[in-house]
Formats: sequence, C-alpha cells, structure tokens
Amino acid sequence: MGRHPELAAEVSRILDRDLPFERVTVATFLDLSGIPDDIAKLKHFEAVTIDQQEGRLAGVTDTARRITGQPLQTVEDFIDEHRSLFELPYATKAA
Repeated sequence: MGRHPELAAEVSRILDRDLPFERVTVATFLDLSGIPDDIAKLKHFEAVTIDQQEGRLAGVTDTARRITGQPLQTVEDFIDEHRSLFELPYATKAA
C-alpha cells in the first residue's frame, strides 16, 4: 500500500488530530483539490500511482540533499513551519 498510511499516522500524531488515510482515485483527488478538469495533472498522477504500485518510488536516497545542499525537512518540521495551513475547522481531536 505504500507509505501513505504511515504519513497520515505521523501527521495525525503531530497535529493531535484524527486523520485516517483513505485511498481515492486520481480523479477524486483532483476534484477534491479543486482542479477536476486538469487532464495533464490527471495523466501525471495516474502515472505516479502506477509507479508507486510497482515499487518504482520505494526507498530513500540522498539525491535531494545533494542537489539542494541541505538536509530534507522532516514531516514534523514542515508541519511546524506551516502549522496554520493544517488548522482545519472540521478536524477532530484524536481520541
């Protein structure tokens, strides 16, 4: 299934919110993102989904660090830096 469930669990922990992972189709994802008619993004995300399912995106490398010259940001650091973007009125506290 990939790392999406683990990412959802980590974000839930950091925000102290119940944010369960739910797999959706690419079309549903784009619709929820407000760009339902973007065919280029539809094709891109469909290709990425296939790559994920086939394990082509598995593993961690140091490529981004070598390109940027900086270590990658952790999920927690990213959320802390952009916390206001994650404060959603409909999210409920984790039990």
